[in-house]
Amino acid sequence: MEPYYEETIKAAGISVEGKKYFSNLGELSPYKVSIGLKEAGFIDKVIGSEFEPEDLFPRPPVLCPGCPHRGVFMALKKLGVAVTGDIGCYTLAVLPPLSIMDTCICMGASIGGAIGLEKVGSHEKGVVAAIGDSTFLHSGITGLLDAVYNKSNITVIILDNRVTAMTGGQNHPATGYTLMGEETKQVDLAELCKALGVESVRKADAYDYKGTLEIIKEEMKRPGPSVILTDRPCVLMPKRIMDRPYTVISDLCNGCSACFRIGCPAIMTSEELTKRKRPKAIIDPLLCTGCTLCAQICKPEAIVLVEEPVKVK
Repeated sequence: MEPYYEETIKAAGISVEGKKYFSNLGELSPYKVSIGLKEAGFIDKVIGSEFEPEDLFPRPPVLCPGCPHRGVFMALKKLGVAVTGDIGCYTLAVLPPLSIMDTCICMGASIGGAIGLEKVGSHEKGVVAAIGDSTFLHSGITGLLDAVYNKSNITVIILDNRVTAMTGGQNHPATGYTLMGEETKQVDLAELCKALGVESVRKADAYDYKGTLEIIKEEMKRPGPSVILTDRPCVLMPKRIMDRPYTVISDLCNGCSACFRIGCPAIMTSEELTKRKRPKAIIDPLLCTGCTLCAQICKPEAIVLVEEPVKVK
């Protein structure tokens, strides 16, 4: 929203105008752009109309279809623990329907916050810090060292999706590549945590809901700090991971809405209703990546793999 190009072009001695017609406040809707273009003399009439926020279809930000972070937060919500969050894609877990993140302050603050909550005994079910791989390397290492030093009874989950996903997919020291794509020394996150003094460092498959749930339970009972590493890659970077999608067998769907509560954009309500007037689920095959989470929690086993992979152009 800032006049970067305008100022740069003016600095080169070329006369140009831009922000005179477009505000640097709010968002550029097609309606606001058309007003600016009309004022600048490029078009003769304003296109469309401005919508009030309450008139727009609600579309809250959610994790991507197949995001490996989703299963971890499903497990944490099941346990009802306090979750100190951090800066990354996984911060979206604070929003419905997951709604399982209690703090988000700055990079690396999740571990420090968890130490503080545990020391004051503010949550009877325990405290978990959730932090991404790149954020951990950026500013979470000192927090984990502090947790060891202060004998904090917390569990730290490092959500390792092998990329800095939130800001464009950059490499970091644990990927084994520099920002220029050159091979370099790869940091071993598990060995790094052990070197900081963490005695229990375990790995969990983020797509294995029950397995992840059990590992979190076990580590939360362990005295002192422990670390759980998930190592499923980002489904979008460096390229989209697309396995065979799932579909819903309508006759078996009982409208329990369990699959809706995981917040996957690929799962939608059908126009078909159950006898109790509950909407059945449908899955968009072009969005579904085949991560299996919805099928794992579907008690009537109505969610199954399609016979053939869907080709995405």
